[in-house]
Formats: sequence, structure tokens, C-alpha cells
Amino acid sequence: MPRPLSVVADLSLEPPDGSTIRIAADADRVTVYLADFQTARKQSGPFRNKARRVSALNQLHQGLQASGLTLDIMVRQHRVACLDPDSRGSWLSRWLGLGPTTIFPLGILRAMLAR
Repeated sequence: MPRPLSVVADLSLEPPDGSTIRIAADADRVTVYLADFQTARKQSGPFRNKARRVSALNQLHQGLQASGLTLDIMVRQHRVACLDPDSRGSWLSRWLGLGPTTIFPLGILRAMLAR
């Protein structure tokens, strides 16, 4: 049985484009905060390739399973995706190349319409 980790962190990343990516962790949950979807797209780099993205997400999922951690993605304070040890994904997440990631369509819509 994997031994769960307890993580406490608060980190801000400032890529050269001037956007800010904030990563916060408390106990068993790591949350990535993005200002908008454009920030995510700009920082996707080699993961724009679907096969690489799926492979990387599967490896990340295995790491989360081993450590008992959950990864949340927030855009404009709306939860748009989650990858936890029990994630299985859906037909939509697999079609988008997000592997076992759970996506929240309503959260995505809210983040897109938020000002």
C-alpha cells in the first residue's frame, strides 16, 4: 500500500510572457492556479503533441497514485480539471488527450465567461 505524502507549499512562477502561475499545496492536494486558458496554452510546450501529453499525464497519474496526492487545475478561480489517485477519465478527456484526468465542463464554461 502506498504511503501518502503531506505537502505544504506556495509557489509562484512567472514565465517570460509576463503571466503568473501559482501552485499551492496543502496536505494531500496540489492546486495549480492559472489566470486564463491562454496562459496554459502558452506554457504547454512539447505537450501540445497529444501522444506526449497522454504519456506524461499517465506517468503523473502513477506518481499521484503512489503518493496519495490530488492535482487540481483552477482557471479564474474555477475548477476545470482534477487528477487524483482514483481518476479514470471519461470519453471526453481521452478524446482531448487528457488521459485519466477528470474534466469539469461547467467549470471550463464558467472560466471562459468570467471577467
